[in-house]
Amino acid sequence: LRTDPQEVKTYLPQASAVQKLLSPAEMGELFKVLVVGHQPMLGQTIAHLLQLQSPECPVRKGSVWWLRQRQRWDHSQTVLIAVQSPEFL
Repeated sequence: LRTDPQEVKTYLPQASAVQKLLSPAEMGELFKVLVVGHQPMLGQTIAHLLQLQSPECPVRKGSVWWLRQRQRWDHSQTVLIAVQSPEFL
């Protein structure tokens, strides 16, 4: 993975709010975002992006989630592409 160090953001402490993590002001013009963290922030972030009914999504320790955001007509959609559990990595 190659990236410009200027584009990398560090979000500490672990209790960072989901809204801060996903805010356009924080993400800037990034096209790819890698989020590494712990529950409950990861589950809350995934639930928010996928617009789930529940405020949290269960996330297995060590798993990898691939989400993609796309424009559809006049709004954006987040699509779950894949989930990989650690025993299959």
